[in-house]
Amino acid sequence: MEPLTYALKDSNWLVRAIATEAIGNINDPRALELLIDALKDGNRSVRKTAVQALGKQKDPRAVKPLIDALRDEDFIVRIEASKALGNIQHPDAVKALISALEDKYENVRRAVIWSLGKIGHPSAVEPLIQLLKKGNPHLRWEAVKALKGIKDPRVVEALIYALGDVADYVSEEASKALVEIKDPRVIELLTSLIFERWMLSHVRIKAVQTLAKIKDSSVVELLIRALEDKEDSFRIEVVKALKKITGQDFGDDKEKWQKWFIIICYVSGARANARRGKKAFGRRKRKRPAIGCENTAGACPNKNTQLHTYTS
Repeated sequence: MEPLTYALKDSNWLVRAIATEAIGNINDPRALELLIDALKDGNRSVRKTAVQALGKQKDPRAVKPLIDALRDEDFIVRIEASKALGNIQHPDAVKALISALEDKYENVRRAVIWSLGKIGHPSAVEPLIQLLKKGNPHLRWEAVKALKGIKDPRVVEALIYALGDVADYVSEEASKALVEIKDPRVIELLTSLIFERWMLSHVRIKAVQTLAKIKDSSVVELLIRALEDKEDSFRIEVVKALKKITGQDFGDDKEKWQKWFIIICYVSGARANARRGKKAFGRRKRKRPAIGCENTAGACPNKNTQLHTYTS
């Protein structure tokens, strides 16, 4: 360690930077203080290397010095300080990171958003939601990804909002996030959205596409009802979703879908009765994707039965 400590005082910045990187790779209790001291170096490359090393070590004692580095005169150092705080994932860094969302450089702000998502503290939700409303598309995209990693009830509504973003890649990222977070409210909000006729077409279509990705059988009846919509592009997406969820294809013929759905409900109810010994129902066919009918008004003998497609 002594030769490296001596190298940190060398007049050549490259020597100091190499020494800083080497110290960051050494498992020595003295390394932390040396790296923190290197944050005060007059050369930005040395400071950047020190920040990166502290981020890799993930020592909570480095949080305060790294917070100070968020105000470094060099924007590259500020970017790396933001990332380092995200790697350490200490909640004490959240307040300073939120303040850093005002940095004049976009790449710094993007790094800050990423770190807020990594830390996952609820206090970051509201600032990230505000970015969805006023940030540029790149920042909105980063905000969507960050929100996905935060467990907070406000996140679902924020992602639903982002589903209507004018930038397609932001909207698509919101769709992916809604699929991944597995919040039970997602399906309820998406299904209500598709029947909001005043809503912009691309928002309703994106809601249907998201439901298709989730593949929850409970939405089948509602999607069949959505075939009444007058907009051709919307109905096309509804048909695609129904086909993906059920494995069936009746085009946009609502009557055929309804007939099939009611038959499936009755068959599934009969099978449930047979399993309980109330009724014999012949030999079971090969299973296909489950289809739910819990919302059917009087069609299902057993509302709580898990359904299967039936092949005659």
